[in-house]
Amino acid sequence: MIERSSHFSEYMTSMIHVTTYTLYKGLMAFALAQKTQEKKWEKHGQRALQNMKKWAKHAPSNYLHKAMLLEAEHAAIQGKVSKTIKLYDIAISHAKQHGYIQEEALAYERAALFFNSLNRSDKSAWYFARSHQLYIDWGANAKANVLHAQFSSLVVPAKHRDSFHLFVRGRSSISPNVGISQIEMAAADTQLSYSEKEITDTKQFETHPAALTQTAKKKSLRSAAIHVASSLRQYFH
Repeated sequence: MIERSSHFSEYMTSMIHVTTYTLYKGLMAFALAQKTQEKKWEKHGQRALQNMKKWAKHAPSNYLHKAMLLEAEHAAIQGKVSKTIKLYDIAISHAKQHGYIQEEALAYERAALFFNSLNRSDKSAWYFARSHQLYIDWGANAKANVLHAQFSSLVVPAKHRDSFHLFVRGRSSISPNVGISQIEMAAADTQLSYSEKEITDTKQFETHPAALTQTAKKKSLRSAAIHVASSLRQYFH
């Protein structure tokens, strides 16, 4: 899937579904690099990161947090612990500042998993609790339930801490980026499927880029997001 779809961003770089797909493709690639130790996956991740950095230069409010999240994942597979933590926190901060609650939740989750891999359960719980709450606030109840089921021993105690209650109160005046979250929220809570053929058979876009726009309208970002999310589960947990 990663290798056969690498040319998508060449044609429709301003489309939300392409930039979102690039983010998750990069996350998948770095996860595979960590799991298999194969350099080819790291290269795929780096290409996604380079594209995101390019977009971030022109629209930092939309893409900088995504670039920083991918940068954190890259630093993680290189064993740069301090840099990884700093980049996760930057990604979280920028996502929060610009109202991308869904990607703020994702950055918290990725940071939590990173700390969990280091056996730092205290920090992992701190990040997991916030990720769990943000998924609930976004409306992604199915995702929140999965996170709770997998990491309840970390999430539950952390959500009883005073620092967590302060976190929740501090977010009461923050509104999510409705234009994006309404689409992706539906994806997170809907049991739709997107076939492997639909996501990988991309030859038509090489000569007819406009077809991507029409296909996106027909299939919807919702279905694509579900497919990517399903693919990520096997690599991220």
